[in-house]
Amino acid sequence: MKKILLAQFFVAFFTCAFSQQGLKYSQTLTFFGTAGQGVTYTVPAGKTWKIESGHCNTLESNTKGYLRVNDFEIGLWLRGNGYIVEPNFPIWLKAGDVLSVAEDYAPSPRDYFLSILEFDIQ
Repeated sequence: MKKILLAQFFVAFFTCAFSQQGLKYSQTLTFFGTAGQGVTYTVPAGKTWKIESGHCNTLESNTKGYLRVNDFEIGLWLRGNGYIVEPNFPIWLKAGDVLSVAEDYAPSPRDYFLSILEFDIQ
């Protein structure tokens, strides 16, 4: 009986300790655009974003599209020499972070799509 109670205590403790307390789902955001056009998205005060997925149209060889957060390259779509690299999702952003999609090596602009969950911080 003590083992069962002890096991239940640890399950309850770790569930509370590692849960996402203080976050409440607000809305789902979807952003479409053309990479490299200077469009930015800022996480509002009192919110946090979880980028669930995204795609940048890198159909031609040796093309690169990437996510930038606060002018730092964090996620990458790359096609070249027969391989494709995709960003590792999810990506969490805090209030005030500035997100954009940029490109390199592309002869023409690349379209992108991002799916983001927005949470209220409580």
